[in-house]
Amino acid sequence: MFLLDELQNIATGIIDEPLKFLNYHIGKTIKAVREMKGNAWVMIWTTFFWSIPGAWIGVYSNLYMKDLGVTNIEVGLISTLTIFTQMLTILLGGYLSDRYGRKRVLIIVDIATWIPSMLLLIFAQNVWYFMLSVVIRNLGMMANPAWKCLCLEDVRQEQRGQVFSIMALVGSVSGLSGPLGGILVGYLGIVPAVR
Repeated sequence: MFLLDELQNIATGIIDEPLKFLNYHIGKTIKAVREMKGNAWVMIWTTFFWSIPGAWIGVYSNLYMKDLGVTNIEVGLISTLTIFTQMLTILLGGYLSDRYGRKRVLIIVDIATWIPSMLLLIFAQNVWYFMLSVVIRNLGMMANPAWKCLCLEDVRQEQRGQVFSIMALVGSVSGLSGPLGGILVGYLGIVPAVR
């Protein structure tokens, strides 16, 4: 009898403790979302507008490049170029944000990098289009420090963890939209769907 009681206590603990943990943290997150306002509120909810297309492009970009005649080695070089330019531009972004202001850097860098890089990606004909698109798009990483600072600017210190959790959650949820991109690719074909 004692053994059965102990096993029941252990089983109850295994089920109850994770539920309590989730309940507590989900409750805190929901409360943080309700109390959120200003920059954090706007930036988190508008994240879907760029993270969903970004997730789709991230999944299908290599297939898109291959379909347009880019070789495996060139795809690897483009990936290396992506990482290299991101490392350099994020460091520069912090300096520019401090010097010229976060909002100014965010607006100017986003407009000056995302539109041309996406146009190059849409009209790509060979590897050079992709390389130039990657360099220009990753210059957009200069806005990353400004974006994060603006997002937290008017958030109370005790809520900053929840804000970053919500941002991560929004990014993950956006990544789950990948199968919708797959449906589009299956229906239209890789090149028209990515474009």
